[in-house]
Amino acid sequence: YRNMALTKINNNTLSAVTGLPAAIATGKVLQMITTESSTEVSQTSSNTGTIYYNNNLSANITPSSSSNKIIAYGDFNVRADQKDSNTDLGLALAFKSVVGGSTTVHQDASHAYHSGLYIDFGGTAFTNIRERLVKTKIIQAGTTSQMTWTMGAFFYSAGTIWMNDGNSKGRIILYEVEA
Repeated sequence: YRNMALTKINNNTLSAVTGLPAAIATGKVLQMITTESSTEVSQTSSNTGTIYYNNNLSANITPSSSSNKIIAYGDFNVRADQKDSNTDLGLALAFKSVVGGSTTVHQDASHAYHSGLYIDFGGTAFTNIRERLVKTKIIQAGTTSQMTWTMGAFFYSAGTIWMNDGNSKGRIILYEVEA
């Protein structure tokens, strides 16, 4: 190894690369928008399948090209108590994006127990459960208008829910990636 030549890599060297393997993305991150909140939000008597949005975790991004990708990332602590002692419990995150008054809901499945935390208590009662949930979504922007993204949570068989439980910090991060 003594006689090996060292090659210094710099921006000029990297820009001269013309062929990358197909599996390596070549897009550049054009912008990153971040919102963080430690405000606890609760919802009592939550309805199974209804998405409750935490308006404290909302961010705006305006894509520079409709062909670019938007990557949304969000996380927060959630706590839920059991609706009754004979039920299971499911917790999941969702996003909604609003462009010009048109809303799109981004969730992995229509039931929380298919796309997040699911616990079968087998008829055993409990007080509550806490979990830090994470959600990502990648879409083609499809617009150059401002997009408002908001984090939300939906549940299966929960009585009361708390988002940013105990005033813990939650966040939503939006990236625009060049196509």
